[in-house]
This record gives sequence, structure tokens and C-alpha cells, in this order.
Amino acid sequence: MFITWINLIGSGLCSLSLQKKTAMELYDIQGGYKKLTALFLLGTWSTLLAISYLPVGLVHVIKSTTPLFVLFLSWRNTYTKEYPGEGRPSTEKIVWVVIVVLGAVIASINESQFTWIGLFVAMLSNLVLSAHSIILKTVVEKAQFEEEEIFTIMCLGGGIITTPIVLVLFLFFGVQQLAGNSMSDVAMMTLSFFCYNFFSLYVLKGCEVITHALLNACKRLVLVFSAAIVYGRHINTMTVLGVILVVFGNAGMKITKRRPKWLFITFILIFIFSFTAQLFINHPDQKNLQAQTQNVNILNERIQENKSRVSYDSTTPPGFGCVDVVQGLQNKVLSTYAEVLKGIQYVNIVGYLGDENKGDAAIWTAEQMVLSTLGITVNYVCSFKYIACDWGKFKRTLLLYNNSAVILPGGGNTKDIDSPFIEYSSMWFRIKIMSMFPTRPFRSFPQSISLKNETNLKETIRGYSTHGDVHIAARDIPSYAQLERDFQPAGIKITLVPDVVFAFGSRPEMRIGKTRDVDILFIRRDDKESKFDWGLGNIERGNINLGPKGGIRTYWQMDWTRTKTPGINKKTPWNAIASAKAHAGFQLLSTAWLVITDRLHVHIMSSIIGTPHILLDSVTGKNLGLHDTWTQDCNCARIAHNVTQAMHYARLFFEQDPSVFHGQ
Repeated sequence: MFITWINLIGSGLCSLSLQKKTAMELYDIQGGYKKLTALFLLGTWSTLLAISYLPVGLVHVIKSTTPLFVLFLSWRNTYTKEYPGEGRPSTEKIVWVVIVVLGAVIASINESQFTWIGLFVAMLSNLVLSAHSIILKTVVEKAQFEEEEIFTIMCLGGGIITTPIVLVLFLFFGVQQLAGNSMSDVAMMTLSFFCYNFFSLYVLKGCEVITHALLNACKRLVLVFSAAIVYGRHINTMTVLGVILVVFGNAGMKITKRRPKWLFITFILIFIFSFTAQLFINHPDQKNLQAQTQNVNILNERIQENKSRVSYDSTTPPGFGCVDVVQGLQNKVLSTYAEVLKGIQYVNIVGYLGDENKGDAAIWTAEQMVLSTLGITVNYVCSFKYIACDWGKFKRTLLLYNNSAVILPGGGNTKDIDSPFIEYSSMWFRIKIMSMFPTRPFRSFPQSISLKNETNLKETIRGYSTHGDVHIAARDIPSYAQLERDFQPAGIKITLVPDVVFAFGSRPEMRIGKTRDVDILFIRRDDKESKFDWGLGNIERGNINLGPKGGIRTYWQMDWTRTKTPGINKKTPWNAIASAKAHAGFQLLSTAWLVITDRLHVHIMSSIIGTPHILLDSVTGKNLGLHDTWTQDCNCARIAHNVTQAMHYARLFFEQDPSVFHGQ
């Protein structure tokens, strides 16, 4: 609504400066043009709203059906007696309009980011602006005013109508709503809006309303393909076919009377256009799809090969240490982000989590390590709670430098198992921030992607692709495969990179020589991602019998999201809190000889310090996804597909000669 208001007020003032009448004189005139002003306001607002729900190209394909509405409203006495139309349209014109509508439907039906509300709003804008064009044509021909005077009346009138609404938005939600638009962006949008509508008014004066609508349809053809180029979106065969029908139908409506000659020429031109479109647009899509399929097959083969690695060896127990693998992954993380964040010197981060999850704390601390290593300054940090952020400060610090970006944290936060796409959810939050800051790049640290719900998936893709400069990092092959299949075709950049916690590097000194308080440490999930019944009930500490050779072993069953970290309080800085929690997690993993877990970062952090551990999968599959991608050669890890197999590895571990444990 703010963009609509600023466009109307700005364009009205521009037009006012080009004429001799004062604002008060135009105000006296405005009383007779309330209907014209209201339609112009509603049409402008609904068009901008449609673009917020659908890709720009698809909106303009749908709006190419405007001639249908013009024909209907131009039917004599169909609209009002005050603004009569041209009578009943010919059968031939009706046929051409049907072809145009059919083309728009075909172009829309295969669009992955299609939404019904977007279609409804786009059609509403067609209806309103068609009625506006018919009334405006009559006014331009009959009124005693110049075109710029009429345009000024519409713009300033619409601006005055929306001013109370904008004031309310500014007072209550202004910072959030306006944060993403710099003054240069607003000025450019206003100038473009003024130039287009001012020129369109002069064109309408010199031609029929239907001709004006057809010219608009041709303009939209250019916009469809321009949007595809600017936003890097691929255009599929159905979209090309739909656009061809729209153009052909619009051309046919205008040249019906010259059918023998011009219709044949138009058909030849459309055929050439079709061939060119298939050659330059569809073929790359097919090649891209083939490449994606080939890449996914290669990745899946890699996963199968990994299952023959040491961590799947069911005949041997886990050992100590994983130095070489972890060091290699640390180098991979740093080199990848040196490229992903190239040219960025300042960042604002959204998504700080203040809970006791030691894995999340390790992620945050590792992200700060990576940014510091690359010489990137963190200007402002915001939590994952939308209403808790100071968006005024966030905006000021972000827009202070041109080479700044917004960073999305890593982890398993791109999922819909416990975070449905509703207002203030984590997924809604990310897309909201992207819409607020369309001029700044968005980069992410490595994430697990698990979007099962089709609506959630489409909403996420729509939000990411609408921004235009989003780079998402996946931390495992299954996540990367989903990004490659669903996100990359929408112009979203993607990368496969290890979890950012590997930036800690190999740290065996955190384990070697430490006192072991317990034999087995069970760190288990207690949420919707938990997959197994561990069979230990609610007993936190106890003994477990591993047979004659394994002996009776002490155990501690817990979830490290519920243990309090000492030495921190409300006055402790965020980074210091995260660091303290992360190191508390490392310390916890060094208190046991063997760790059994279904938490991913227990596996990662155990690999970093070299603690022997057994990993079970979670409901989302992210544990095995990351392991099979990066850590399958860690001898300190073993994969168990159930609790029984985990206890089998535990028996093997404690049946070893005691000398194995010396010096560890």
C-alpha cells in the first residue's frame, strides 16, 4: 500500500509541475472524477499485490487477457449509459479473445509458483483497469481538460484517499513495511510509474480502447521475457505456448478485417517466434533438467558407495579420532564461503537462537569464526523472533554500506515437520525479511532442506525467487538434490558445503586426558524428529549389562537442550553466550567413553574432538544425509539403523582390550 501511495503522490506532483493550474483549481475539478480516481487507485494497488503473489512474468501473461474485459465492458449499455460502449463484439473478435484467454491459462497452469489468490488479484486488476480505460477514454474525448490535468487528478486523488491508511501503517508497522526500500529505489519506481502512465494516457487519446489494450498485451510480452532474463527464471514449453497464443489472439483481433493477407503474415511470424523460443528457451531447460537428473544420480551413487565405508562396518567398534576428515571439511567450509561471500564486507544476521541447544550454539559460534576469518564485519544481529527485532536499527546498519548482505543461519531450520508455513514461523520469517530488503543479497550458511508439504515448498520458492539474489547452501546430498530440483530452476543459487561447525577444525585436545564420568552417554532427541524408542524409559542414570565380555556399564540418558550452561546471564553478550554453550557441549562429549545419539551435531562435534560414538537417524533423515555426504570415513563413528544395532556396537566397543583406552 505504501508503494502505491508514493507512486500516486509522486506522479501527481510530477504531473502538477508540468501544467499551469494550481492544486486548488484541480481540487475543484476532482469532485467530478471520483469514480475514475477510485478505479485507478484500485487497479494500481491490485497489480502490485498480484506481483507479490506471482512471478512478474506470469502476472503480465495473465494481464494479457485485458482485451476480454474491454470487449465485455464495451458492450453497449453493459457498463453504464454515461459511458456507452461500441455494441456487441463480432463473433470473430470473441474467438480471438478466447484464444488469448486460453493462452494465459496454458502459460499459468504449469507454473510452479502459481497461486489462486495471485490469479484472482491479477484478474481483478484486469477488470478494474479495463473499466478505468473505458471511462478515461470518454473523459479524454469529452472533457475540457488537458491529459496531464486528468492524470494529476487521478494520482493526487488516489494519494489523498490512501493517506489515512498509509499513516496507520506507518505508525503501527511502518518500520517493518518500509525497511526494504531505499530512497533511490522508491524514486526510480515512482519515475517509472509516472512515465508509463503519462505516456499511456496520450496513446489512449489517439486510439480505440481495444487497440490500447492490444498494445498493452504486446508490451507485456516483452515484460514476460525481460523478467525471465532479469530474474534468471527458466521458461518452460507450456509458458512459451501460452505466450504464443496470447500474442496470436491479440494480433488476430486487430487484423480480422484484413484476414487473407495479414493473418497469414502473422501466422508466419508466430511460427518463427515459436521456433526461436523453442531453440533458445526450451532446449536449455531440457539440458538443465538432464544435467540435474544426471547430477542427482551421481549423488545417489555416491551415497550408495559410502555405505561400504568404515562407519558402516558392523564387525568393528568405533575408534578414537577423525583428524584428517575433519581438517579437510574445515578447509572446504572456508574455501566455499570465501567464494560465496566474495565482495561482501558487512553483514546483518537474522536467526540467533537463545535456547540451550548446544548444537545451535556451535553453529552460531562457527559462523562467527568463518566471518572473522574472511574479514567480514557483523553490523547487527537479530533473533528468530520477528517481533523482538529492532527493524529500524536493522535497516540503518544494513543500508549503511553498499557491500552489505543479510545472512541466514545454518542448521536444520528449513523444514516443515514442526514449523508450518504460518505467520511468524521460521519459514515465514525468512521470506518476510527478503521482501523487506529486496536490494541486499541474501546468503545462507549450510542447511538441511526437508520441505514435504507442496504448499510450503511453493511458498518458499516464491519468496526466494521473487527477491532475485538469494544463495542457499545445503549441507548434505539429499538437501542439495531438492534444491537442484525445485529451487535452482527458479533462479535461486545453490551450493553443497559441509556443516559450518566443521570450521572448528580437529580439536582432540578437548577430549584427550579428560576424566570420564560415565561409560555410555545417551544424548537423545525429545521432539517430533525423534525416531526410536530407546527402551530406557525415564531413568536418567543407571547401569546396563553388555554381556560377559562387555560387562556392566554406567550410563547417563539426557538431551543437551535441557542442561543449563554455567557462567552466563542476561548481561552476557550473545556471542559469548553461544561460545559458552558450544564449549559446554564439547566438554559434555568428553565425559564419556562412548556416545550414542540421534542428534546430528552430537555426531559432528564428537567427530571434531574424536569421541567414539554411534549415530542413529532422525525422522527427517538429515543425520544420515550429512554423514553419507561427508563423514563416512570417520573411524570414531558407526551408523546404527536401530537401537539393537547401537547396543551391538556398544558391546564390541567395551569388549576391546583395555590397552585401547590408554592415552585417550
